[in-house]
Amino acid sequence: MLLAPAPIPGYRRAGEHLADELAWLDLLLARHVAWLRATGQFNEDPLRGLYITDAEVAARLAGAEQTGHEHDHRIAAKRTFIDARLGQGDLEMPLLALARQFGLDDFERGCLLMAAASAIEPRYETLFAYAHNDVSRKLPTPGLALALLASTQQQRFEWLACFSAQSPLFRCDLLRMASADAGRPLVGRGLAMDERLAFALLGADRGADERLAAFTAVMGPPLVPWRPDALLEQIASGLGKEWPTSAVLLDGPPDSGQRQLTHAASSRLGLKLIEADLSHPAAALLPAQELGRLLAREALLCDAVLLATTREAAADRRHEATIAAAVQAGATAFVAPAPGTVVARNFARGTQLVEIAMPAPTMLQRGHWWRSAFEAAARPHDPVLPSRLGLALRCGPDAMAAVAASLDPQRPLDFRDIADAARRATRAEVPSLARLVRPHWRWDDLVLPERQAARLRQICAELDHAPRVLHDWSFAGKAAAGHNNLVLFSGASGTGKTMAASLIAAAIGLDLYRVDLSAMVDKYIGETEKNLERMFAAMEVSNAVVFFDEADVLFSKRTEVKDAHDRYANLSVAYLLQRIEAYEGLVVLATNLAGNMDDAFSRRLRHIVHFPLPDVRMRRQLWARAFPEQTPLASDLDLDALATRFELTGGSIRNVALASAYLAAAEDLPVCQRHALQAVAVELEKLGRPPTRDDFGDAYGLLVAAQDG
Repeated sequence: MLLAPAPIPGYRRAGEHLADELAWLDLLLARHVAWLRATGQFNEDPLRGLYITDAEVAARLAGAEQTGHEHDHRIAAKRTFIDARLGQGDLEMPLLALARQFGLDDFERGCLLMAAASAIEPRYETLFAYAHNDVSRKLPTPGLALALLASTQQQRFEWLACFSAQSPLFRCDLLRMASADAGRPLVGRGLAMDERLAFALLGADRGADERLAAFTAVMGPPLVPWRPDALLEQIASGLGKEWPTSAVLLDGPPDSGQRQLTHAASSRLGLKLIEADLSHPAAALLPAQELGRLLAREALLCDAVLLATTREAAADRRHEATIAAAVQAGATAFVAPAPGTVVARNFARGTQLVEIAMPAPTMLQRGHWWRSAFEAAARPHDPVLPSRLGLALRCGPDAMAAVAASLDPQRPLDFRDIADAARRATRAEVPSLARLVRPHWRWDDLVLPERQAARLRQICAELDHAPRVLHDWSFAGKAAAGHNNLVLFSGASGTGKTMAASLIAAAIGLDLYRVDLSAMVDKYIGETEKNLERMFAAMEVSNAVVFFDEADVLFSKRTEVKDAHDRYANLSVAYLLQRIEAYEGLVVLATNLAGNMDDAFSRRLRHIVHFPLPDVRMRRQLWARAFPEQTPLASDLDLDALATRFELTGGSIRNVALASAYLAAAEDLPVCQRHALQAVAVELEKLGRPPTRDDFGDAYGLLVAAQDG
């Protein structure tokens, strides 16, 4: 009875497979050496020690040397044995994985094996030198590879194309020609492999190439994932069918989900995602073409898609050249450029550019992201907190994950703590025309008629309940509702407009930036709208309430066009109106000329709040609140008389209180009526109203005495 042959086991380790492949290479070399001897092609040099002896080679080949058809039989049998073991195993061996990842045929795979042999096994330096009949040539060459693997002269000529710069072996730097052989003919140049490929063939995960390690990494699952939607389906479908090797431009605000979207799309197809920060200083150390090839090689080695990010717009087009080189080397690259970057549609010949508009995250989407961030950080939270944060904070998922991880785990989640952390995480560099207003007022400091105070409370309430109204109740889908948070404050200077804007911003946990709109228009006349866009983009990233002071320029009649300067001023105003309307957050306009506003502009406003000059009752409240509790006040300080006699705004009253306190401190006395009158006189002069007897009445003599004294 004949026993069935034992099944051939599959390979379990990369080293096991590589050992068999090298044994097959030994047989190829043995056949080649036998052929050289049989044809008398060895050059016997009498200078012993400068060449490899026959005995030394015979020992290294360990009995593999045969003659004629016996060589061919042993080579074919070994190849059949290896292929059978590969067919039995359920693990993909690294050599085959590289062949699949880079599209190598059998000959190119053999060349890769020869280069790997010289990189990982010292004995092959001796064998290759002997096969070349030249002790100085220790690397495999195209000529030797053709001699070992090609069976006809026609094959040799056809396979020479495998050593061109655009071939799979060289376009991703799998192999490189030895620099010392630059003067030799093509077939005589040494083939070398760097450590990254050698370790990959050994199945040893040593991480990215050391030249890329500082700015390149395989992304793990993001803490805040992308929720399935039509955009994800579009990109996943494109990766699988339409964009096998393309540059996919993700055009949108920074941190608007680029990492999350690309990771979700890649994972859908069983691919990884590698992120490379092209703005990193280490990236600038490599030529753009070489950097692109290395990035493509890394992506293909990892079965990954490449995500190339930049932190600034590159004026020298270096980033484009890098991305083009990566795509031409076989990678699919997502590109998330910095704001203001313009990527040419035809930035590289033969490179397909697919543009995907990344929409600014909606309030609802940000709420989902906050919820995911808290869940990833294992932080229990109020169910309505994510929606409130989604409304108030315009940061993206990366910032949210960082904020959630940074919060004190011993403290319950608090809206104010999260808002402060988010501001620190997302505050961008804002142009000098926008000034951060530090919050230092309380609601008690703001004195207004009840009607105006109620309107301000209504604005805060609308911002607080916007998630429910806009999304739960679906008002976001109504064109008339949308996200219109454009508010107008009208009134004279010093009536509390800036204070009110600051209090609203503080109530919703956001920064307030004050912008002098009239100065901005003058500043940018003759320049492009790109500079204005940069300011608005910085505001959006910093999650700011924007307070446009001196906004009268928006309401006055357009300038009569007499020259190019006037024409551009009108264009700038039109652009500002358009961009202000497009701003998702709260925008407050302050003006003294609300009466000049046309009906069309009025319809754009969510609220109009008029700040009147304070009457006597309001001035009395303002005087009482202008002096801190710790300020010593003399018994003769008559706040009623000051409120009745002097028609000052709240801003002027605060100025007077501060000035009178300094006068009192200089005399080491409590603040008295004399100090207050002196300070009032100074304030009136600042306002262009020199103090008169009519202003001060019976107190005028006291003022004159104080000034004379």
